[in-house]
Amino acid sequence: CTEEQKRRIIENIEKGMMTPVGVSVVDTTASYFRHDGYWNGSVWMPHQWILWKAFLDNGQCDLADKIAMTALELWKDELELSYNCYELFMINNRRGAGFSQFSGLSAPVLAWYNSYFVPGSISTGFGAIITGSAWSDGFSFAEFTCRTYSDCTYMLICMNEKYDYTFENVAEYKKINRGAYRLKIKSENNKAKITVHRRK
Repeated sequence: CTEEQKRRIIENIEKGMMTPVGVSVVDTTASYFRHDGYWNGSVWMPHQWILWKAFLDNGQCDLADKIAMTALELWKDELELSYNCYELFMINNRRGAGFSQFSGLSAPVLAWYNSYFVPGSISTGFGAIITGSAWSDGFSFAEFTCRTYSDCTYMLICMNEKYDYTFENVAEYKKINRGAYRLKIKSENNKAKITVHRRK
């Protein structure tokens, strides 16, 4: 995307497509939007996944976190009520709809859970590829290499939540929850080697 296209996409999401249950498949201000719509007014997890990864590549990290956490909460609420894996979620009542055994559409939700809550996971946008990794037994040390294809590459790493950490070869980092950290990658010639140590 050009910078103008990026700006418009983010503006459209924040001012028309974002809802309390996630990003709608269409703009909620459009004349054809319906609160009980299938493809014209509902939330589908694969769309959220694509946006989440793209936002990690473009430094829109707060928006990426909002998408993931909203999806996780929505999925959890429905699962506790019905124990079903639905196709989509209705904006008007936060409930799952469509076929009730669509387990393939739960893959993004499981990946978000791993990204933010399961030690030993590293998650990137579309602009980075993990090329190698090594972990300590208790997930209190990690070393990994990656290739980057974006000027503003962020990724998530989930460590053992019992400890605090220091990070080598990152431009910046932010603690997201007890074990998950968001790292801005500092690369040379599109390559980076990052080390995470337990703070003593």
